[in-house]
Amino acid sequence: QNAINTGKPVYVPKPADAYKITDTLTLNSSYKALIGDECMPVIEMHTDNKPAIEIVATSSGTNEYSRVENLYIKRLPNDNVNAVPNFSATITASLAGVVVSGN
Repeated sequence: QNAINTGKPVYVPKPADAYKITDTLTLNSSYKALIGDECMPVIEMHTDNKPAIEIVATSSGTNEYSRVENLYIKRLPNDNVNAVPNFSATITASLAGVVVSGN
């Protein structure tokens, strides 16, 4: 999140394993980018009821040209590597991998 907050594009290289996150990565202003290597690095979300990545509108109500590319998002509820997310028929923002809100 600190790298995203710099405002510069963030390149996510191929890791030896997955990138474990426990909180939502937020792109909260225009022109932010989270770009994975072409091998599509894995982002593992280990916290329930939060999206892995969220693109949100600024206080002025817009967020232009922010992007997320080449990432495979894997949800591991309750930090259990053997668990499978239990999605209802309607995917809500808290269950989604990437959420886009605002204009």
